[in-house]
Amino acid sequence: MMSAKIFLLLFCSSWIIGCSTTPEIEMGKVVITHEEALPKQTDKLQDKPNDLERAAHQYQNASDSFKQAQIHYNNGNFDLAAREYQKAAEHGLIRAQNDLGLMYFEGKGVLKDFTKARKCFREAAHRGLPDAQYNLALMYHSGKGINKDLAVAKRWYSIAAKRHDADAQYWLGFMYYTGEGVNQDFLLAKKWFHKAADQGLPKAQSGLGELYYSGKGVTRDFTRAVYWTRKAANQGRADAQKNLGMMYYKGTGVKKDIVFAYQWLSLATAQGDTEAKKGRDFLITQVSGK
Repeated sequence: MMSAKIFLLLFCSSWIIGCSTTPEIEMGKVVITHEEALPKQTDKLQDKPNDLERAAHQYQNASDSFKQAQIHYNNGNFDLAAREYQKAAEHGLIRAQNDLGLMYFEGKGVLKDFTKARKCFREAAHRGLPDAQYNLALMYHSGKGINKDLAVAKRWYSIAAKRHDADAQYWLGFMYYTGEGVNQDFLLAKKWFHKAADQGLPKAQSGLGELYYSGKGVTRDFTRAVYWTRKAANQGRADAQKNLGMMYYKGTGVKKDIVFAYQWLSLATAQGDTEAKKGRDFLITQVSGK
């Protein structure tokens, strides 16, 4: 099934054994004002029989087109999927508006067009779809296809985060953690990381583990650091696997165990984590005595 979200930002999280956090930026030419980012109320049906009957018919058509679009997309028929998403979007189905925006963003079934992608996301975002609000925030955050605007990004992240979107909660927390576009605030970082972590988002769990490990915004607590880091590591998060391996090596929050340290560092290494590889290779020399 087509993902409802875009993933643009390539950050290297500077957790326990950190590295630099540099976003990949591509500046565009579309200038957006802050006023355009203000949410507006979702359109409401007029309470008239004819309008309700017409709306029901349109919704059924839109729903049918949306289902066909998903089938075509999953079968790799992107041009047909784009057409059906377009039909559903024209009937006002906000999920179709968002997914049509994704197709324009990715250039699947249509020519890549960031301006049209932004327009689709914005329409669905104004009508209250959290996925679209998150996607629009990411475009502003990364500057992909439009001028980068952290204030607008933060606004849309906040709107989606308050509607329980875990990814938006994480990135809002990340902005507060790094101080990017906002005043650095570890308490707010912890708040939003925690909300996303409670929803099972691995990167938020890893971030929350780091906060407890370092004592930023919370009372330092190695037991909780291990708890959240392990949750992320068990879901395959490489930085969490690396950090958990180092905790076992140091005996921080857990009983020191070189075997477990090696296992977790090896898992992170298999995902290309260079710091984990250094740690694993160091353990090998320690055990071998070379």
